[in-house]
Amino acid sequence: MGNLAYASGDLRVGLPLIGGVNIGTAKTWLYDAAVEIGGLGGRSAGLAPFVSGGIGGMTNDIKNSLFSTRATNIAYTAAIGVDLGLTPGLGLRVQAKDWIGRFNSEDAVGFRAEGNLAHNWALTAGARISF
Repeated sequence: MGNLAYASGDLRVGLPLIGGVNIGTAKTWLYDAAVEIGGLGGRSAGLAPFVSGGIGGMTNDIKNSLFSTRATNIAYTAAIGVDLGLTPGLGLRVQAKDWIGRFNSEDAVGFRAEGNLAHNWALTAGARISF
């Protein structure tokens, strides 16, 4: 199973009495390949839980008026969810997924600094198509 996710937002600095000021933007791509246990398997209908685990990466693009940097790092994934089969090839899927990794400071600023382990959670719902 493979996954691809994208997120973007503003970088804000909080200032007393003034509030927040935008200082740039951040865009993140999360991607992985995983092994899944459970789910509907070959069944066409029903309700079935599943778990998955895998490996992938996170790419962070950070930009403002002074600099632009990109950092890519390895990420491990874990997910839990449930499938609801509607037809032999179509179902609904709900899952909670965590991309676990560290920000690669060497790509971003040129020297290595060990950062904290980060958890990037996603709660998703969508169609599951089998063929």
